[in-house]
Amino acid sequence: GELNLMPYPQHGEQTITPSLGTAVLFSSRRMLHATMPIRSGVRRLLTFWLWAQDDGGGVPKAPAPPSLSDEDAVREYLCHPALYRHMLKLHFADAWRAGLLTSHSNSDVLVAMHDKEVALLE
Repeated sequence: GELNLMPYPQHGEQTITPSLGTAVLFSSRRMLHATMPIRSGVRRLLTFWLWAQDDGGGVPKAPAPPSLSDEDAVREYLCHPALYRHMLKLHFADAWRAGLLTSHSNSDVLVAMHDKEVALLE
């Protein structure tokens, strides 16, 4: 199955077709992603999770909202680390929900939590 990456707000969804010898690196904290079901055969992959210990600073607080008339400032504000993951979830809500349904055995619980979070963001 393909790997779907959904960068926000830079580009639209990108699909990576499996290919022997291909490595794909991305930050799962900043990139919504989904693996699609395989069509035939057996899925073989090697996954590495890398992380850094929090330095205690955590995510900085969001600055005060800018004037809505300044589109560049609004875009920058919405991509601030304190807001980014929420904007990502809201922008890709349908794709995120579909990914939960197809990729997780406990999808009922995860979809219910997702729907609640999206409703709060809207």
